[in-house]
Amino acid sequence: MMNLKKIRFTEINKIFKRNKKINFIQDTPLEALYKKKKIIKKKRHFFSIWPSFYPTSCIAFKRNFFVNFLKVLEKNKFSNLEIDARLSIYAHIKKQFFITKKCLTIYNYDETGITSKYKKFSNFWWKKRNEAFKYMIFLMKKFNIKLYLGPDYYLTKMINLFI
Repeated sequence: MMNLKKIRFTEINKIFKRNKKINFIQDTPLEALYKKKKIIKKKRHFFSIWPSFYPTSCIAFKRNFFVNFLKVLEKNKFSNLEIDARLSIYAHIKKQFFITKKCLTIYNYDETGITSKYKKFSNFWWKKRNEAFKYMIFLMKKFNIKLYLGPDYYLTKMINLFI
């Protein structure tokens, strides 16, 4: 019987081989919470420019994609923005973002993990969101791509003025 890692790599390779334009894949993780497993649902963003992104363990990408990403990483800026968020934003902007519906990863939420301080709508959450917008705007300018800044951007900017 194949183990989960081998199954994951096999499935990811099949996707890469079927579509040569795909350079970045996220699988839909199972969430291990209180010993029950449930599928994390894809987020719907009706008024947002954000891609859905899951933890780093759900991400697979081609080497050339990563080499090009490193050129625009801006590792000394955006201290609240983790690598998985940066990778997802970059892939989304480069139109190389793909989410498979297959559950190939188990996500364990850690209450003391790096993202645990980012409770939704907390000051940290708004600061992180503002940094994500700044990073996205940086990338859009770098690649000369026009960006529509919607209500979520302006709300984030306004709230960051007061925190």
